Amino acid sequence: MWSTESRRITSATRHRLWQLWVDVPNWKVWDADVREARLNGGFAVGTTGTMQPSNGPTVKFTITECSQLSSFTSRSVLPVCTMDFIHTLNETPQGLEVVHRVEMHGLLTPLFSRVIGKNIEKGFPETVKLLVALAETL
Repeated sequence: MWSTESRRITSATRHRLWQLWVDVPNWKVWDADVREARLNGGFAVGTTGTMQPSNGPTVKFTITECSQLSSFTSRSVLPVCTMDFIHTLNETPQGLEVVHRVEMHGLLTPLFSRVIGKNIEKGFPETVKLLVALAETL
């Protein structure tokens, strides 16, 4: 397994962050690594979608976990590897914490963690920073 994550405390509400997360076509507003994203139905477990990274081919994903106002996970299947994007909101003594995490599992994880993972790891802090900033200003 390989993983990386970024965390940030925010004054924004769960509701506001959730609205930004479920607005899949506008992920590109707060995530510079997303050129385009689409969802084929409601934001719920089992719904599929596509996402085109800024520097890569379009990939399919499925929402595999969804707890309204709390968390969701989307999974992309690569050759002999799965990649889970895990998004959570946690109450802490300092305030609401936004967590974005990626986990890769499978035989080709060492390859994909170097090819794809290093870019995700590099971009995650800025992605979470922009998401939080947008949520706090709207």
